[in-house]
Amino acid sequence: MLSASSVSSSLFRGLRPLKIATLCAVLGAAFNATAQELPRRAVLGFEWSQEERTGDENSPRLIVKTVSADAYRRHGGVIVGDLLTSIAGRPVANAEDVGVALRDHHSGETLELGVNRAGHAMVVRERLRAPPEEHADGVEVLYRAVLVEGAQRRVIVTRPRSAGTHPAILLVGGLGCYSLDGISPDEAPYGRLLYELTRDGYVTMRVEKTGEGDSRGPPCTAPEADFKLEVAGYVAGLKALGAYAFVDPTRVFIFAHSIGPLDAALVAQQAPVRGIIAAETIGRGWFDYELEIVRQQPLELGSPYDEVERSTRRLERCLHQFYVEKVSAKELMNADRECRDILVPGIPDAYLHQVGDLDLAAEWKRLDVPVLVIYGTSDPATSPDEGRYLVNMINSFHPGRATYVEISGMAHVLNPSASKGDFLRDHGGPHPQLHPSVLPTVRDWLHAHGSGI
Repeated sequence: MLSASSVSSSLFRGLRPLKIATLCAVLGAAFNATAQELPRRAVLGFEWSQEERTGDENSPRLIVKTVSADAYRRHGGVIVGDLLTSIAGRPVANAEDVGVALRDHHSGETLELGVNRAGHAMVVRERLRAPPEEHADGVEVLYRAVLVEGAQRRVIVTRPRSAGTHPAILLVGGLGCYSLDGISPDEAPYGRLLYELTRDGYVTMRVEKTGEGDSRGPPCTAPEADFKLEVAGYVAGLKALGAYAFVDPTRVFIFAHSIGPLDAALVAQQAPVRGIIAAETIGRGWFDYELEIVRQQPLELGSPYDEVERSTRRLERCLHQFYVEKVSAKELMNADRECRDILVPGIPDAYLHQVGDLDLAAEWKRLDVPVLVIYGTSDPATSPDEGRYLVNMINSFHPGRATYVEISGMAHVLNPSASKGDFLRDHGGPHPQLHPSVLPTVRDWLHAHGSGI
């Protein structure tokens, strides 16, 4: 998320509304299966959280928060308060470590876990399980899969229970490594949006990123997990969505959020769509966006203009070296501590370099479909100027195709917030809600552009 202590670029920081990757994204087992037979991943039979610490102590650490009463649990397993230190002999200190440690294991298997209990190191045994599948009243949830460059990728589909064919919406999320499985149908912004639209009569689809959730392929943080691979995943999902017997292929839309519209502009060139909704995004190049947001976010938090300008000049050097000269993030951060505050952690260099090289005007020019651009006035991760620039750009190539809408008091994760500064300080709160104006805005535009609902 956007961070008040490290205020910088980032559609990425605005796009992890549920911190799913941090709290519960553990990866699954390896199986030989067809695209429609991708098994569920394995997860630990207890809940844990990652606690960040500072000072001389090791940081972070993983703390067991809740232990379930499943029938398989037996004496000697973890208890609340244990510090998780290893899984099957692999040291773990964060969510990514847990994912790697579980990647080649499956539900039903019993593993040895290293824990620290009240200062004493010990080994306990735990049985892995499959995570629960999503469900909601009046909605059918399908766990399916597509093949992306030879690897299975999980797609989660919600469909109305009524018969016949339906219009459909592909969700394209933003930057970062996280799973979209297990979202709340009633609370989380994405969940509320998708499930309410399904109750309205739309089929929806989410495509998991490579290595996230049940998906196979390289880990999302691996060098191979570049922007081109991400686009390929959405293309595969969109083609599968239009081919379902319960979907009308002439009424398929994309809802793209944050950095997602950059994907969408490329995806829709390879698979036809009826229209695109672009929420909380940018219109200019990534380098220009990064530099401007570095300047604007500290001002929202009350930093003096002279300090902001000095900081911006310093950080511009980091951005130029990374995006223009293609110096690696690791090399830059090791050479200059100030660069650590601007470069996005955990994202492969190739991914960001490819995003930085995108000519957005050229890509949108190739795409002649209706576009709704939404900006929330409390979003500090982008700006109304970016939204209007994108609309003007599209309309210059395809007159009348793009529409701009502002939602008062909406922040970057589609949640209500009193101001940009408030959102920067609290990141939308621990459980952000969907802003009440999002659904009416989306419904009205979809209906006006031929959804048939």
